[in-house]
Amino acid sequence: MADVLAPEFHDLFPDAEPIFVVGAARSGTTIVGNGLRFGAGIPGNREGFVYTTAYLMLATLDERWQQIGPGIQHMADEDRGDPRRERASSRFDFDALRRDVLRHFHAIAPPNGERVWVDKTPDIYMVHATPILASAYPRGRWIWVQRNGIEVLDSRRRTHPEMTFEAGCRDWAMVVGDWQRARKLVAGRCLEIDQREVATDGTGTAERIAEFLGLGAEAAAGIAEVFGRDRPGRTTTRDYRSALGLEDTDWSEEERAMFRTICGNAMAAAGYAL
Repeated sequence: MADVLAPEFHDLFPDAEPIFVVGAARSGTTIVGNGLRFGAGIPGNREGFVYTTAYLMLATLDERWQQIGPGIQHMADEDRGDPRRERASSRFDFDALRRDVLRHFHAIAPPNGERVWVDKTPDIYMVHATPILASAYPRGRWIWVQRNGIEVLDSRRRTHPEMTFEAGCRDWAMVVGDWQRARKLVAGRCLEIDQREVATDGTGTAERIAEFLGLGAEAAAGIAEVFGRDRPGRTTTRDYRSALGLEDTDWSEEERAMFRTICGNAMAAAGYAL
């Protein structure tokens, strides 16, 4: 996982309480996000992808600073105490720039400037942004939604035909694998659920989410109602309650072997059998 950690953002937004719904694409993040938005009435957008952009910009800034930072610092040191030789570049404040970047994205993340909102962003960069967000948002909370990689890849073949099977395998394995490290940074502020829990025990899962977020029974019932009726992005008539195994797919033997090789460790880390 690529970390953008130095300097940390030390409680930049101490009063904000974002709820980050994260996971790999096609893992059930949409229905969880919908449950919070429509069932519990928490503001949020259908898709976030705000902080992934922030992460990529900050990572680029960090990379560039590695190249030019020592030279700027050297010039600043030379000019110290001698205003006649002062250079404009010596006044460059890299830490302030990074904070300003994050402030910009923080300002546009809530739909209407709310203190509590839902951000649902299912991609690898949101996982990589976890160190930044954990530092900047001391009251932020994470809901990690995962799904058996076999089912994710089977779904992606229909929704993202432009993605090669190998690329899909590597993406899922990276998101799941990198989350194993990111989750340590939000220990005590994270709830992990499985897409199958939503499908087979929507009421129980809704109650877990509501308890985690400090919501009441009414909100839990609303989330459960959404879980019971919504199947956003559904691409098959197969019963979600039954697990899909490798032998149940129409994949070639080469693709099955590729999945075992690329996704085997991530499957084990996530608690799934091949």
